[in-house]
Amino acid sequence: MIETNAFLNKLSQNHIWDNKPVYCITTDIDWASEDVLNLFFNEIEEYNFNLDIFTTHKSRVIDQRIQSSRYTLYPHPNFCENSSHGDNKQEVINFITNFIPNAKGVRMHRYGTEGMIEYELKDKYNYNFISNVVEFLNPNIRPSISPSGMISFPIFFEDGIYLKQKMDLDFSKNKHWFETKGLKIINFHPIDFILNSPSHDYMRKVRDSIPREEYNNLTLDSINRLKNKKRGIHDFVVNIFGFIKQNNYTTLSLNQLYNLL
Repeated sequence: MIETNAFLNKLSQNHIWDNKPVYCITTDIDWASEDVLNLFFNEIEEYNFNLDIFTTHKSRVIDQRIQSSRYTLYPHPNFCENSSHGDNKQEVINFITNFIPNAKGVRMHRYGTEGMIEYELKDKYNYNFISNVVEFLNPNIRPSISPSGMISFPIFFEDGIYLKQKMDLDFSKNKHWFETKGLKIINFHPIDFILNSPSHDYMRKVRDSIPREEYNNLTLDSINRLKNKKRGIHDFVVNIFGFIKQNNYTTLSLNQLYNLL
């Protein structure tokens, strides 16, 4: 395909991320409640970053914020069993393409997918890029072309994986990874940010011990009861944001990255 050849040629050229860290801030909403999202956006807005929002459901809080040019909305489809998005692949695709009809990018819940889904999103619905692969703290990350022909933007940091790998929550201990050249897509979740999850076990316990309806409607009282008061992932992510600001690193949205190619 001419399009693929053109992208291959562009990817082979030198880009801004080949010479310095280039950050992109993204979040997976994962059915967070309105109270969680309100707290989340009130804090995130202080940093004035572009934020790519991969969302799972309709939200009044997100609808209010999405008017800002700094925020872009993308679908976060769940192709796993017992998905609220549908009982089969086609129902899930129908849900997301009706939910956000003009989306150009996608990330799957739990990164679960299979090739033909991506082909359909590209060929039938004109998706341009996917951010569905984690290259955990790898230096020198670059975009690539997925088998479907979409541009793939690999994730550098994900809060759940960071906790799962039992990495140190003292940012100064691992700051050097964030200084390396390359594309640095940050992915984090409102629920863990607001609850300040200190471990993967804590994260899973919150998700698995609360019925779906209660989780989807988590109130301020429940948030205050569940919130970790010691060092946790909220503190680490805030340290990342402060580090980006302190060093005046370039931050771009996924769409801006795509337009550089």
